[in-house]
Amino acid sequence: MSTQILLYGLVIFIFSVIRPFAYRPCAKLFPAEMSSAFTSTWLVVSIVLTFPFLSHLIDFYTLKENFDCVVISIVKGIALWAGIKYSQIVNRESTSSSVFLTFIVLALGALINNLFFKESLSTAHLMAMVSIGLLGVVFVFKGDIRRTSPQAKAAFVFVVFAFTFCMVSDHLVIGKIGWYAHLAISYIAMYLISCFRGISRTDYKNIFTNKMVIAAGLVYIAGEYVIIYSSINIMPVSFVGLFTRMAAAVVMVLSAIFYKEQSIKTQTLFASIAFCAAMVVIFVK
Repeated sequence: MSTQILLYGLVIFIFSVIRPFAYRPCAKLFPAEMSSAFTSTWLVVSIVLTFPFLSHLIDFYTLKENFDCVVISIVKGIALWAGIKYSQIVNRESTSSSVFLTFIVLALGALINNLFFKESLSTAHLMAMVSIGLLGVVFVFKGDIRRTSPQAKAAFVFVVFAFTFCMVSDHLVIGKIGWYAHLAISYIAMYLISCFRGISRTDYKNIFTNKMVIAAGLVYIAGEYVIIYSSINIMPVSFVGLFTRMAAAVVMVLSAIFYKEQSIKTQTLFASIAFCAAMVVIFVK
């Protein structure tokens, strides 16, 4: 793995550790849909601010010729809206569960991309990711998700499928219509869903004045741009997913320390196994 990949991976890792802790207070204070609303609003703001500099990356003829990709980007926006909403339902009760579900997402996404959409991972890399996914399944039965409410458990399952679609859509679409067009379409679709669901004047006030909400939104935007840019220019989508899952292992241990989720021993065990499997992808060719 090159130095460039490791450098971008470190940045992705840092943002991925910070994100769930930035979002947890919002999950406690606001309804789950509010997190989707402020995330989509700040993402659209990011598109407006970057459009004068990056609009040349959008080729409208290419969009017309790849209308199926445009539809996939729109569906991704809807899936992202729903995924954030329901992940906050999980996060409200168990931060470690809200990040550990992404291990299952990584395995499903990597399998789908490699089996059906020609993402070129070696056998060792694919087996390591499948192992991480199986560990995620074990976590469902042995980890902190066991103590959560039926609503959180159902949300956990839903988010797995929503975020898996997002991962696969990145692989399918970015190479055809470009990363910036994919972002713009999916973010606008996400925001329109939020508007359809209803964003009140009080919501907008919180979105633009509440320091906690602003911080969470900015952390999400920064991490998302690095992740998407890396996916198209630096490394395979599954590698990007790998670094976010390594961060999830750290988040699990921190959650045990700060929020008393499960025991530190149990959380560290799950995190260590996941981290070791990730090392296979990084150091084995």
